[in-house]
Amino acid sequence: MTVSEPHRIDIVARDPSGKIVLAMCEAREWGSSPLMENELREKIQNYIAFVRSEDYKKEFGDAEASIALIASYEPPEEIKELLDKIASSEGIEISFKVIPTEDLL
Repeated sequence: MTVSEPHRIDIVARDPSGKIVLAMCEAREWGSSPLMENELREKIQNYIAFVRSEDYKKEFGDAEASIALIASYEPPEEIKELLDKIASSEGIEISFKVIPTEDLL
């Protein structure tokens, strides 16, 4: 699973507070593809569209949602800034967590 699959929601979970977390996974090293930033942007926009859809409302009601990027490598500053910019403009929490590939089961 990578952000190169923009129409796929990788993981959906409910955190202890009841918030719905839509997670996306990225195992590639940042910069390994010149398209990665655009792919990430497209995938995030698709996640946001889902959160605002009737399908989301039918499945999760009024539960608050957030987006999480789970990456094998630390995102560069420009990616972190992109996440902050989209989160601010769209009014949705976007976080990232680094889990090195060798730590995955």
